[in-house]
Amino acid sequence: MISNKESNEMVFETSILKNFSLPYCSTCHSVQGATIKDDFTIFHANTPYTSRNFVWTALTRATDFKNVTFFEHTDKEIKRLEESKLKQYFSLKINGYKNQDLMVKRLYYTYPFFDGERYVDYDWFTKQNKFCYHCGVNFYYELNDGVVCSNMSVDRIDSTQCHIYNNCTMSCIYCNVNKY
Repeated sequence: MISNKESNEMVFETSILKNFSLPYCSTCHSVQGATIKDDFTIFHANTPYTSRNFVWTALTRATDFKNVTFFEHTDKEIKRLEESKLKQYFSLKINGYKNQDLMVKRLYYTYPFFDGERYVDYDWFTKQNKFCYHCGVNFYYELNDGVVCSNMSVDRIDSTQCHIYNNCTMSCIYCNVNKY
């Protein structure tokens, strides 16, 4: 431990943190199987990142439901979190496309006229038609119990090339998998 008497500051080596327990803050997973007799608060109960099963697991830790307080986010916060969850969903989808391209050596940076900004991205997704290019079905994406459900997919026009703007169209998963 290092102590600075002028600022009342103490600095500890990280190796001693294993000796500390922070009972004022536990995750649902860390108390799984435990019984809690004291008051506790369940945060994020109404967010798009939390499933009903997760809230139920946290709730069942209490010996008396009178000891449980729920913290609820405002509608504005929920909307922001929903948008963030959808953006995360599309970002993971795009990373999956990049991994597909790299695995089969469709390297986007070797594509002719590539300018570094043409690989499909979140903005590209949001600017596309709201219908499948092949069958015309409406696209949807929704949050269902903390999970994004969607029928949206990116279909490459030339399957030898990577997922760049000029080589892709929006397709429903059915058409993309079955190749119309």
